[in-house]
Amino acid sequence: MHRTLLIATSLAALVGCSAPSPANEAAVSNVAEPPAVAAPQVAAPTAPPAATTPGELKTFGDWAVGCDNLRNCQAVALAPEDGVGDWPAFLLSIERDAGAEGAIRVTLSGQSEATPPVRIAIDGKQVAEGGPGFAGADAAAIATAIAGGRSAVVRAGRETAINSLGGASAALRYIDAQQGRADTAGALVAKGAGPDRSVAAAAPVIRAIAPAGTAATLTPAVEAELRKIAECGIADFVDDVPRAETHALGGGTTLVLLPCDQGAYNAIAALFVIGADGKPVPAKLDADTGMSPEAQPVPTVVNPDFADGVLSTYAKGRGLGDCGTTQSFVWDGQRLRMTEMAAMSECRGSMDYITVWRAEVTR
Repeated sequence: MHRTLLIATSLAALVGCSAPSPANEAAVSNVAEPPAVAAPQVAAPTAPPAATTPGELKTFGDWAVGCDNLRNCQAVALAPEDGVGDWPAFLLSIERDAGAEGAIRVTLSGQSEATPPVRIAIDGKQVAEGGPGFAGADAAAIATAIAGGRSAVVRAGRETAINSLGGASAALRYIDAQQGRADTAGALVAKGAGPDRSVAAAAPVIRAIAPAGTAATLTPAVEAELRKIAECGIADFVDDVPRAETHALGGGTTLVLLPCDQGAYNAIAALFVIGADGKPVPAKLDADTGMSPEAQPVPTVVNPDFADGVLSTYAKGRGLGDCGTTQSFVWDGQRLRMTEMAAMSECRGSMDYITVWRAEVTR
């Protein structure tokens, strides 16, 4: 059965958590002691800057495709819509870097690890052997054959996989258009006589704060009050609510990952930041985490992990993990800035998420 994950609007339903409604709640005024009754009001989260706009994903038949903000693009084969549980061992993936000299790569994703030599045949004609991945002229030949074919057979080790090429040509045409190659000699499908003068976009640069110092600690009473502010429902799902994690961000600032809600395979955390004044406030982010189409009193993330100054998230569309969203953030002293985002909107066997945003980080 066909299942599509709506990255920006439907993730809350997938994790079994209803979306909170906007509200102004009392802020916590003291980390070490329970909060006072008459506390400052919590301001609504500010909207992300317009510049942080991830690319969108498209589906053409049995292929998904997307590009990032640098115009690097990727098209991925999908399992048949009616083949749940009987998916190909391998699914083809075609990547094309931006710019006139943009490299082409063909790799395999899916349920098995490819053992070379990998043999790829299109409509009964072998077009490549080697691998497990292909680059340069071999990758270009595979992409050209895929665009004009109906079916691909991939053999690696003892595994054989059949990939539908329905929609592959449209997906590669989409890449040509997004990269500005249409009607040029450099296009994959939409070829023309003109020279390829396409250029890559520059990556945004984020100056991050190096993590340092000692993280603040929270009492159980303060955590309970923060859960009220964030409108958390985790107590409805678990008997023993996990304690919050705190991580030093540098400059006397602490990140709080507060367990907030729980689904079958997704754990949701509310984000607070504790400044030098010792007061937890809702964290600010420059990008939507995809949890709800409505405003939230406190931003939330799914399955978070904090290591080496990077907050990583992984929101699964379902337990298998063949659809969902991953994001990474760093702290710039004012807000959490997204450095990378990858997504797969189709729950059809592909474990290869498509990158739709990336930034360069300096410290």
